[in-house]
Amino acid sequence: MKQTKLSPNQDRRCKLSPEDKQTIISLKGSLTTAQIAKQFGVSWNSIYFLLNPDKLAESRAKSQEKGGIKRYYDKDKQIARNKATAEYKQQLKSEGKL
Repeated sequence: MKQTKLSPNQDRRCKLSPEDKQTIISLKGSLTTAQIAKQFGVSWNSIYFLLNPDKLAESRAKSQEKGGIKRYYDKDKQIARNKATAEYKQQLKSEGKL
């Protein structure tokens, strides 16, 4: 099966578009991270890590030391998510959006 790449606007895993990220970066210093997070409907951590990419790298390294994502991985849930994503892509294809 050929893999179909979704655009950032179609990818439902991403809550922030590239334009949103640029806006957030421009707001740094004028609003608190909590205020920015509330405005964009995302967590405080999402904003913090976007504004401090070095801290994100540190956090990921610490997570890997503890076993990484395997601690939370559920095979059955992942299969269901993959199926839902495939159905979503088929829907977009049938609507002519892909």
